[in-house]
Amino acid sequence: MTGFTGDRVLYVGDHIYGDILRSKKLSLWRTCMVVQEIEAEINYTDSRQEEISRLSEIELLRARLDDELNQRKSQLNLLERRLDKNGVEPDQRAAVEEERRQAKADLERIRRSVRETSHIADTLEHDVEEGFNPFWGLLFKEGNENSRFGQQVEQYACVYTSRVSNFLYYSPMQYFRSPRDLMPHEQAGALSGKLSPLGSEGPAIGSGKD
Repeated sequence: MTGFTGDRVLYVGDHIYGDILRSKKLSLWRTCMVVQEIEAEINYTDSRQEEISRLSEIELLRARLDDELNQRKSQLNLLERRLDKNGVEPDQRAAVEEERRQAKADLERIRRSVRETSHIADTLEHDVEEGFNPFWGLLFKEGNENSRFGQQVEQYACVYTSRVSNFLYYSPMQYFRSPRDLMPHEQAGALSGKLSPLGSEGPAIGSGKD
């Protein structure tokens, strides 16, 4: 009727399967998911921003502690293998045994820190989620990941909003474009972005070493 076809059409619906997923499969229309509950979730998360920021900091700390814990375990295993296989000179054995004792103490200290950090993170996460809904928590999040519903909205809806009237602020010719998706290795400061200088493959590309 209008002469517009394909991605020039924005189909608006409020059912992830009946509206959004079906339109994605049967046409080239772009899709908009209406999620009325999002307004309540935005208002709630704004009111709990201090706790949510604190939770993010605790989760980052826990990841760093996990890394340090694994490194300490490897260090302790190396010392124990040296002692068990008599790979230590007699005059150095006492010093290596003291180093092992200290490594065990450090390892236990980090383990306690991991347990304490995990307890704080779990308590904060439980408090934030149940504060929104005591039965199923936040609509779009489940722990530190997107909920199943959030994943479906992100995957199948080109855009989503709380009400159709929000489009009154845009021109009828507006073309909504998605921001660039970032994989974990592209994010600044990603823990998974560490590159090892060792190995038979040679130094990491771009490390500045020949």
